Amino acid sequence: HTYTLESGLARVTFRIDDLTVAETEIGVRGRLGLVIWIDNQFLAFRPDGKLSYGLLENTEPAWLEIKGILR
Repeated sequence: HTYTLESGLARVTFRIDDLTVAETEIGVRGRLGLVIWIDNQFLAFRPDGKLSYGLLENTEPAWLEIKGILR
């Protein structure tokens, strides 16, 4: 997959494989940080405003490859 985060003073857009999955009109005025991890934990924001969280079983080995980060 290709993950893209475009940020500016008036908008932030997050895309996965060129499909916009999140967008906000709240801009970024400072520097952004990046944290990348892979694990078996999840946290979900449900439509009713509550949080769901837990652990998923890893049935196969998992890894994450980063080919490049553009500025």
